Amino acid sequence: MKESKSLTLDLGGGVKLTLLLIPAGEFVMGSPGRERDRLEKERMHDVTISEAFYMGKFAVTQEQYEKVMGSSPSYFKGAKNPVENVSWEDAKEFCRKLSAKTGHPVRLPTETQWEYACRAGTNTRFCSGDNDQDLDEVAWYGDEKCGRTTHPVGQKKPNAWGLYDMHGNVWEWCEDWYGSYPDGPAIDPQGPATGN
Repeated sequence: MKESKSLTLDLGGGVKLTLLLIPAGEFVMGSPGRERDRLEKERMHDVTISEAFYMGKFAVTQEQYEKVMGSSPSYFKGAKNPVENVSWEDAKEFCRKLSAKTGHPVRLPTETQWEYACRAGTNTRFCSGDNDQDLDEVAWYGDEKCGRTTHPVGQKKPNAWGLYDMHGNVWEWCEDWYGSYPDGPAIDPQGPATGN
């Protein structure tokens, strides 16, 4: 059975959450040693994503979070702004409750899935190119650029796969623990078994 290119989950009260199908494929995860702001753990290595998966078209908004969880812990208020001030445990509970509410299994992406979806077939520093000016097209970032606040989702350009705000606006949680990347090629890596 062929999967739909998008999936819309009805959260009630006219609030919906759209997921986009990200194709299976291969990419180079990590970044070159000379790249600015690179972390030591980000060794470059070949990765295969063996199965397509769904990813949120936008960061989870405060109104979506409230429809599932009952309230929003966000400091920067706005129904269409991304939810923030959530722990990893909060994000996992949101996924659990969203799954129960909609009947569709939902979980956080692995770090590998997140980077693959963010890059959307590119091999540049950002999904939009290598320069900070390229980042301006797709991201709210830096105190001067974003005004020290979050912004409604989807106001900047999407990446090549139609995902918005993959850089900037808010940080995003992944399913796996934080840790160093594998030394060699990997197929569907799940990240370290323990950690922070």
